[in-house]
Amino acid sequence: MASRMLALLVVWPGPLREALRTLMTSIPGVEIAGEAGDTSSALRMISEHQPDLVLVDADLPGGEAWRTLKQMKEKWPPIRCVVLTDHSCQQQAAKAADADAVLQKGMPAALLVQAIETLLSK
Repeated sequence: MASRMLALLVVWPGPLREALRTLMTSIPGVEIAGEAGDTSSALRMISEHQPDLVLVDADLPGGEAWRTLKQMKEKWPPIRCVVLTDHSCQQQAAKAADADAVLQKGMPAALLVQAIETLLSK
């Protein structure tokens, strides 16, 4: 992994966002570029910071996760995107929207870190 990788969290404010922030800052070389809870904020921050990784919660209200992912992949294809899902319908939608990785919420933190480190090392 490069010396400094920027990550953006696209997660509704609350316990999940706080946990992901803590987890991401525990990964050596990863810096949080920003946090967004909606498509417009996420796309503005992506444009501004050009992060290496965007972590998206599939449960954003109103289908925001899929709009964010599709628009991000159209405008910035090299940015890697991880989508956190609850069930198989979300997993299928994330894959259809070109997510680079689709991970199940509630997976052990060590496995999430490993998946993110692997993705960032590509």
